[in-house]
Amino acid sequence: MDTECNRDDAIRSKEIAESKFKENDLAGAKKFALKAKTFFESLEGIDHMISALDTHIRAQTKIGGENDWYGILDVSAFDDDDKIKKQYKRLALQTHPDKNRFSGAEGAFNLISDAWSVLSDKNKKRSYDQKRSGGSSGVYQNSFKSNANGTPGFTLSRSKRRKMSSYDHTSDETIYKYDLVQVLDSYNPSTGISVMPIVKVPGFVSVFWPLLDPMKSGIIPKEEMLRFSHQVPFHVLTGEEAKNSPKGCYELDPGSTPKELLQAVPQS
Repeated sequence: MDTECNRDDAIRSKEIAESKFKENDLAGAKKFALKAKTFFESLEGIDHMISALDTHIRAQTKIGGENDWYGILDVSAFDDDDKIKKQYKRLALQTHPDKNRFSGAEGAFNLISDAWSVLSDKNKKRSYDQKRSGGSSGVYQNSFKSNANGTPGFTLSRSKRRKMSSYDHTSDETIYKYDLVQVLDSYNPSTGISVMPIVKVPGFVSVFWPLLDPMKSGIIPKEEMLRFSHQVPFHVLTGEEAKNSPKGCYELDPGSTPKELLQAVPQS
């Protein structure tokens, strides 16, 4: 039951949270804001303070050195427009300086407004998605355990399309193959992480093209995070590196890319 003593403790914790924020200690500010809510759940403005702090914390995550507008709104890149709009309205109401007296409210509201200005405009959103898709590339490992008759048994449904007839292996051999994927959003403890395959550009050894088709995306659930092998450094080509350099494609670090993925695909 809330008491006046608890309320006084909550007010002090909230004041400390405010001071921590001004010192740019977001983790400390969030800690004391939550402490204040624990002391006195109905403390005026505490929920709005926590919402603004969460926005600032999410804004610390960058993709390709730029703001993750989806992350700032706490939505996925694959959420539909209605869901994104609903989330924007909810966060804008919670962080609007007229409703939220926390010193960080205006900054949080501006972040949310900037995110909405990009994600609500089809052209801006398309351009942002194209840039964002190059923010992170990774390699994940598929293992195939062969069965008694030599036909590969697939541990991953996504890999059932792969032909393994070129491999000569015994019944107890495990064969590892790799797929290159882009990481599309931050890790979600309840669902995992969204990924998109990238494909080889014909005529090149280590240049890949991002797939931007949502139908090609997938989820690596939290139970399978160990499928990720390592992150691959890359460079986004500007088209000025060479005469035939494909602008917007990714040139991967050959030293970090599995050898079997460095075979050039002939040009048609």
